Amino acid sequence: KIQLSKINFSIYSFPLSYMGFSGYINPFTLESHLNKNIPKINKPITIAHEMSHQIGYAKENEANFIAFLNTYENNDNYIRYSAYVFALKYCLLELKNRNFDVSNDKLIKIKPGIIHNLKESEKFWNSYNNPFRPLLKMAFTKFLQINGQRNGIKSYNEVVNLLIGFYRIKKNNRTSIIVFTKKEKYKNLIVYSAVNSILNKNKILAPKLLQNFYKQNIIEITDLGNKSFYNFIKRKKNKLYDY
Repeated sequence: KIQLSKINFSIYSFPLSYMGFSGYINPFTLESHLNKNIPKINKPITIAHEMSHQIGYAKENEANFIAFLNTYENNDNYIRYSAYVFALKYCLLELKNRNFDVSNDKLIKIKPGIIHNLKESEKFWNSYNNPFRPLLKMAFTKFLQINGQRNGIKSYNEVVNLLIGFYRIKKNNRTSIIVFTKKEKYKNLIVYSAVNSILNKNKILAPKLLQNFYKQNIIEITDLGNKSFYNFIKRKKNKLYDY
């Protein structure tokens, strides 16, 4: 759980703003430090991102995702809202890169207050634009690549893959799951759906295909819930027989 009182605000917040950084981990003390100048709406998710690094998630996309998981169901409305605005920003950016017209159509349906918060963040970073920022981003990209993140600073945006893979759609009392793949669409989506169809026809429970959007690398399948075979077998006395 995020506790704002335990966060260190960096004494270097002013130069951090010009560098384009919301926060960082001190490499010597492993303490997280927050740029105190960033918009209020960005602070909870940034804190959670740095905390994700502290508990061992080195990759930026994974730290972003763990930050979202740590905040989107928080009891504090402010923290929860920060998580959803954060996720929305990355999803809109990805949609814009894939289909500009569709992204514009979605954008006009978003409530004005949310648009205001998105623009507030954009306006803040634009106010600190300077000729050195691209060079600093290049250096940071090189640092990330040396540490195993081949896409460098763009790896932050890859949180969308994790968000979509995690997402459940609620329809009345039922839920379905969105499955997204970036690579090997044939194996991960088409073959997966075909195998599940064969299993279901032979009365073996497997997720059913509800909708396919193969061109967008997305399918929607039924949700079998959180219970696994392990949960089932754990309740049985004769575990070997049931297995």
